[in-house]
Amino acid sequence: MSDSQHIEKIIREYFAAVPAGGVQNLELAEGIEVTGPMLPEPMHGAEAVSEYLQQIAPFISHAEVLEIVIDRNSAAVRALIHSINGVAVEGAFFFRVYQGQISRVRSLFDTRELLAGGAA
Repeated sequence: MSDSQHIEKIIREYFAAVPAGGVQNLELAEGIEVTGPMLPEPMHGAEAVSEYLQQIAPFISHAEVLEIVIDRNSAAVRALIHSINGVAVEGAFFFRVYQGQISRVRSLFDTRELLAGGAA
């Protein structure tokens, strides 16, 4: 498996695992950093990130990867996140992979869509 194929595999596993609550099996680097519009400050560490992902999992019905662009050890992903109340939010996610593990995730999406029930 090439590096690009491995990166795509672990990103797809990330989006499949979060709604299912199976984040304990994700390939997260010990020093992972996660940022996003729903986090007041960057989150650090595999244990903290796993716990956070498990906390949000019950609110996500499924995630749909629309597009992945990989360049060396980085990937840009366009995905549609479906909440349990029927709201779907499209977002951009930027991944960095180091030594075969996800070391950074930065997500961008319009939180108004979540707060307004998809009517923003």
